[in-house]
Amino acid sequence: PPTIQEFRASLGYDTSGDGSKSGGTRLVPDDDDPSFPHRYGVRLVRGGTIVEIRDEKGTVLTDAFALTSNDGENSKTEGTKRIIKVALDPVQYSIDMKNKISYGSMNLVVRR
Repeated sequence: PPTIQEFRASLGYDTSGDGSKSGGTRLVPDDDDPSFPHRYGVRLVRGGTIVEIRDEKGTVLTDAFALTSNDGENSKTEGTKRIIKVALDPVQYSIDMKNKISYGSMNLVVRR
């Protein structure tokens, strides 16, 4: 990521005295860095809602009752892979299909 000084210069600000005590070597947070999408290969961002999460065996993890056995103890989940069912924004999906934007492969970023 660019330094604060490089970031400010890219926006056209005077960087002769940016006021940072570290001499402009502090890194710009990714939220404020306009080069973030290019550096990480982000092409599109779409919103959605997580509908369901399952473990490798297909056990539903988003259902609290499914994770509790008959004796009241928590069941163990299987493996480290998760299957996430996501409901995408239907309006944006329709627009994307009209513009021939493929949903064949995508990266999913999940925030808790």
